[in-house]
Formats: sequence, C-alpha cells, structure tokens
Amino acid sequence: MILARLKPEQSLEEHLKLCIKAFESLESTKPWNALENFKEFVKIAIVFHDSGKIFYQQRIKKGKGFIGHELLSAFIVDEFLKCEDLNVCFDFRVLIDAIVLYHHYAMGLKIREEKFLREFKDGFSVGEEEMFEKILKEHEEIVLGLLGLEKSRTKKAMKRVNDAVVSHLEKGFLQYRFIFKNLRYINKEIWDRFVADKVFRKLMMLGVNAMTIVDYLGVKLDRGKETEFSKVIEEFVLLHRENLNNL
Repeated sequence: MILARLKPEQSLEEHLKLCIKAFESLESTKPWNALENFKEFVKIAIVFHDSGKIFYQQRIKKGKGFIGHELLSAFIVDEFLKCEDLNVCFDFRVLIDAIVLYHHYAMGLKIREEKFLREFKDGFSVGEEEMFEKILKEHEEIVLGLLGLEKSRTKKAMKRVNDAVVSHLEKGFLQYRFIFKNLRYINKEIWDRFVADKVFRKLMMLGVNAMTIVDYLGVKLDRGKETEFSKVIEEFVLLHRENLNNL
C-alpha cells in the first residue's frame, strides 16, 4: 500500500478519492459548470498532486517527512501529459503542471529546491529495486482507476512516466539533479504564460486554490477529530458555493 501519510495512516488511493469527492462539491457551482474542460484538467492535477510520494515510502514508514514531494509530482505529471496519445495542448499541460507545483507553496522554485538539496545532500534512497517496481505498478493502477480517461491511452502515458522514473534511478537512489533542471524549464513556461495571458492567470489561480482546498479536505483527521482550521476550510467552501451560485 502506497502511503500518503503515516499519522493518521492514510493510503494514497484513499486520500485521492476523498480529494475527488471534495472537488465534486466545488465543481457543482455555476462558474465551474461553465468550465467543463477545465474541470477535467483540475481532476488530472488532483490525481497526480501527491504522486511524488512514491519516492518517499521508506521515509514515510519511518515517520519522516516528504519535503519537496510536490516538485517530484510535477515532474511525473509533466511526463504523463507529454504523451502524444493524450493530445493535451501546451497551455493546459503547463496549467496542470502549475497547479501541482504550487498547490502547497507560493514560494518560488529556487527556495524549495535549495531546501530539498539540503535535506538529501547525502542521497535520496527509494529502497530496493524489486519493492520500488511494485510501488510503480500500484501507482499506475491507482491512476488508471481514478483518472477516468481512455484506458489504453492512459496506460501508454503511464509507461512513459515509469520509464522516465526508472531512468533517474541508480542503485536504489534517485538522481534528482536532472529532474530539477527540467523543473526549472517547466517553471519558466508557467510564469511566461502567467505574465502574458490573463485567462491563463485566472485559471491558474482558480486551479491552485481549488487544489489547496480539496487537498486539505482529503486528509483523514486523527481519530475523526476536527481541527479549527478544518472548520474554517469547510465554512469557506460553504460560503464559496453560496456566493458563486448567486453570480
């Protein structure tokens, strides 16, 4: 089982299902109904937003954190969307990359990259090869089960993802420096579009906000206890729905 977190224990699949359920509550509002294609692209971002945690399974099981996982999630979803069989246009690929890359932090890529490099200065072990192959297989099955795209095309895109992941592994360690080089290029694409295109800018902000909300609502709270922040989020969602439906 791929873990999204240890305390409270929650599988990646369970977390994603709860996120999708939370998004269904948001997407029923009038403005979202006018953005049918965009809703589908946000769902792709939701399904992949924690994919980077496949590299952290050893750490999570030891009670360690998963700093920088959103960077690796962005690398994975970008590889997925570049599959020609999916026929995703450039603007929407960059938009989905942006939602995944920025769903936790508004801070720039450079700061997060520096934190990641400090954390893993002695190397980033992903575990034994055989075990990691099982993780890749399970991740593929989760994506196939939740994404809702045509299966044969999704499988081809996931093969591209898995091949890319394996190409960055050496003796059980993630060779992440080339990944970050590619992420810097992706980040430049994002901000070039953000500055130049008003529509892209609005959709990115809407997508990141939605992703942040559903990510929090998708967390299984410890012993079912509701935190003060969770109450604020839920009240915000109710207000958000009411106001948007009155537009």
